[in-house]
Amino acid sequence: MSFLSKYSKYASLVVFGFVISTYSFVAQADEINEVTVSDVIVDEAEMLGKTIMVPGWMLYLGDEMNFLYEYAGTMTALTIVTDKLSKKQQKWVISKCGSGCYVNVVGVVNKDETIMATEIEKMGWKDKLLNIAIGEKNQLVN
Repeated sequence: MSFLSKYSKYASLVVFGFVISTYSFVAQADEINEVTVSDVIVDEAEMLGKTIMVPGWMLYLGDEMNFLYEYAGTMTALTIVTDKLSKKQQKWVISKCGSGCYVNVVGVVNKDETIMATEIEKMGWKDKLLNIAIGEKNQLVN
């Protein structure tokens, strides 16, 4: 075997490993942490300025009166600011969450238990049923 052919297979493995490690680092950097409403309230100082996703039951009460509860019937809530949402999402929130809706809120944590929402999406039916079940369980326990 020649010197070049002997070490070319190792060089290709090194390049492949470099590409994989670089991609995994970039993929981790874009990852958004999913946390609960309680997590945001308790660890607010650690989460300030970070982008997170919080599932919960959202209630729209007016322009600056959007609240995200851990589940329907709980009193623990975050204030959701919807100024950064697209017009389409703002209209959806106004029309669908007046009496409450299950959503996943992606946004940046601000002071005073407030999240600046960048995206709000309707919760899938499996997640919604799980959220309802957890809420009912917690109501029985308390």
